[in-house]
Amino acid sequence: MQVDILSLFPGYFASPLNESMLKRAQEKGALTVSLHDIRNYTDDKHQRVDDRPYGGGPGMVMMAEPVVKALRDVKKENSHVVYLSPQGAKLDAKKALELAQKPSLVLLCGHYEGIDERALALVDEQISIGDYVLTNGCLAALVLMDTVIRFLPGVLGDSESAKQDSFQSKLLDCPHFTKPVEFEGVNVPEVLLSGHHKNIERWRQAEKIEKTIDVRPDLWFETTGDEVKDSFIKLFVKNLNVSLKFYQNVVKGTINQIDDRKAIVSIDNYKFYLVQEEVQDLSLNKKILFSRPFTKKQRVIKDPDGYYWSI
Repeated sequence: MQVDILSLFPGYFASPLNESMLKRAQEKGALTVSLHDIRNYTDDKHQRVDDRPYGGGPGMVMMAEPVVKALRDVKKENSHVVYLSPQGAKLDAKKALELAQKPSLVLLCGHYEGIDERALALVDEQISIGDYVLTNGCLAALVLMDTVIRFLPGVLGDSESAKQDSFQSKLLDCPHFTKPVEFEGVNVPEVLLSGHHKNIERWRQAEKIEKTIDVRPDLWFETTGDEVKDSFIKLFVKNLNVSLKFYQNVVKGTINQIDDRKAIVSIDNYKFYLVQEEVQDLSLNKKILFSRPFTKKQRVIKDPDGYYWSI
């Protein structure tokens, strides 16, 4: 992959590009990086590339002309141009994998208040690394490049490693342990020492689910398909605490209608049905916690806090 970085501070990249996996990717020939100083594309004798914004307001705006000249000089026929900007779509694992398939990336680093909008006509997409603002786009470019190169063949050594990390399945990663077996009174979980690969995989999946539910419940609801949710349901009997954490941390609804067979639970604009075959004391406005629509085949449970839910 060829990566061209356009910035006002190309020196910012000197050390990161010569360390760790970014260095390794270049040494293996999987990555070639070229740095371009946008100031070299201005005719101003002081190499000025910014000015006050029209309409007033704080800060400075990068001029369109030097940015456009730089992009036209660097961009190739197969280049994909990314502008690192807080206004872009948020970078995630899916986008990183998508970008890893591109033979050529041009990363345009934003500075000051941003870039004159007319220069962005040459940009294919805008990407943000998070809901916050940096002093410049250099760090964002490094973050994007670092996560993308992990998917390039040969960079990590193990081709499956990147695919099994956090976010690849909409779950956070499970805990990891290495020698010694005991450290400051804390032992490695016995299942990891058992050699029973199926049980180890079950334990890891349970830990991934628990951590995601506890730390990033939003990821749980972004999961496409029912594979992960089905795994959660199956793990209920062996790991009640995970189940209760899920319901306590994710969402609560209110029963607003009851008939002979089921209660209708409204959450936002969605309606979910709770079978009451084994529940005798459901009442209107009773709080209930849930993970997905209930079916008649599911068994209703009353938890210690008085909430009804099913498996």
